[in-house]
Amino acid sequence: MAFVAAAGLYAWNAVAMLSVIIGVPAKSSGRASGIVVMGFMAGLSIGGFVGWIADLNGSFDVAWIILLLLSLASAGVAMCDKKIGLLSGE
Repeated sequence: MAFVAAAGLYAWNAVAMLSVIIGVPAKSSGRASGIVVMGFMAGLSIGGFVGWIADLNGSFDVAWIILLLLSLASAGVAMCDKKIGLLSGE
């Protein structure tokens, strides 16, 4: 059962949390992990918007395109070498 959970939808949360905690100074790790959890919960809450977009357009195509663009933007921010905001450390 642990393998199923590790390979499932929520496995990224542990990897993201670990990388965030390792990637910031120790004094900022609590705030950094809180931001990850906040982002995770915000992502869960937009599920209704995806359904609403699908209802408006009659298909999920537009919703998938929007989610793809958001994913690409997130990947771009994640690969950026510059530290952003309050988590930049010193």
